[in-house]
Amino acid sequence: MKETDINKWVTLMIERIQSLSGKDGWKKPWFTEGALQWPKNLNGREYNGMNAMMLLLHCEKEGYKIPRFCTFDRIQQFNKTGKKDEEQKPRVSVLKGEHSFPVMLTTFTVVNKETKEHIKWEDYKLLSQEEREKYNVYPKLQTYHVFNVAQTNLKEVRPEFWEKLEQEYSMPKVEKDEQFAFEPVDRMIADNRWICPIKPMFGDSAYFSISKNEIVMPEKRQFKDGESFYSNLFHEMGHSTGAEGQLDRIKPATFGSAEYA
Repeated sequence: MKETDINKWVTLMIERIQSLSGKDGWKKPWFTEGALQWPKNLNGREYNGMNAMMLLLHCEKEGYKIPRFCTFDRIQQFNKTGKKDEEQKPRVSVLKGEHSFPVMLTTFTVVNKETKEHIKWEDYKLLSQEEREKYNVYPKLQTYHVFNVAQTNLKEVRPEFWEKLEQEYSMPKVEKDEQFAFEPVDRMIADNRWICPIKPMFGDSAYFSISKNEIVMPEKRQFKDGESFYSNLFHEMGHSTGAEGQLDRIKPATFGSAEYA
């Protein structure tokens, strides 16, 4: 991942944290009413992990109402009909002056140590631990640059397609009641999509355990409102990104110590 791409992520996170850090401390929620659904590409595949979180923050910052993203090459596919007699439609393009946003994808090359035969990563994951010992796994981090659909002229030149997107995301606004829900995060917890398990359980503690690599949270019903639950959860999620194997920013230390801080 290029340094310029990393800087985009870092800058977005800093801006979001600063927007939440007023004189009264950590009280403002990380999202607004009418929260976005889970970000997807144009084919409907969901982004996960940090990509999903950063794209949600990116949508919020830029005011994108439809969390669907595509690469420049994917946009160009709209212009390839492959039929000579078909009526020529206006070209789909990225709007002038728009800038892309980076997402990361890790791919794995799996090679048999003896035969040098390659197998698919999906097939490797189905092997037993003993069978896996016969293979070398080579991870590769790739960066793709994506545009939100609002950064294209899809609305003007493909109105039927745009209308389908609008209908898909014409969700009613979330009412801020005592236990309002943020569906993308609820799904992330239920499906274990974060970088470590998140375990809501009845109790008095909210923390990230370095030794167990897990986040423990009181149940949502214990908080005075949903905003309090999610803001505390995001705080612990921030801690979890510093674990070994992630950003390797934190080491085991006593709570309240300088090392912990």
